[in-house]
Amino acid sequence: MAILHHLLYHSRIVAPDRADQDIADILSTARSRNSREGITGILVFSGGCFAQVLEGAPGSLAQVFEKIEADNRHIDINVLFNEPLEVRNFPDWSMGFVGADAKTSQIISATLANICCNPATTGPHIHDLMRAVSRHALWQPLV
Repeated sequence: MAILHHLLYHSRIVAPDRADQDIADILSTARSRNSREGITGILVFSGGCFAQVLEGAPGSLAQVFEKIEADNRHIDINVLFNEPLEVRNFPDWSMGFVGADAKTSQIISATLANICCNPATTGPHIHDLMRAVSRHALWQPLV
């Protein structure tokens, strides 16, 4: 069995007025690249903040995350964990996406915004929320 790792980070968007276009560009690039590299995961955006889980081989994760760190569309990147993983949590998603939009309940939106931008929040809390939200009927794996 291949060795897997998962990495979770959060950051803040630089230009909130460009969020829709920036997110569309990020997702397009990520889905194409991640499919080639065997990376799976989910990106959450709410309240001007990103949280992202990436899953895959350690070397591939390192290469992808190096590009993410160099991306000037976000700042204040904070890695919450980068550790071994036995089984992928998002096996069918080259990059799922959850955003706080009209389809998102107010409770989930507020929770995502609080968790993603609160430096005191732990990685497991964010990861658990992302897994729970990804299983909700409103979210589809946009591969």
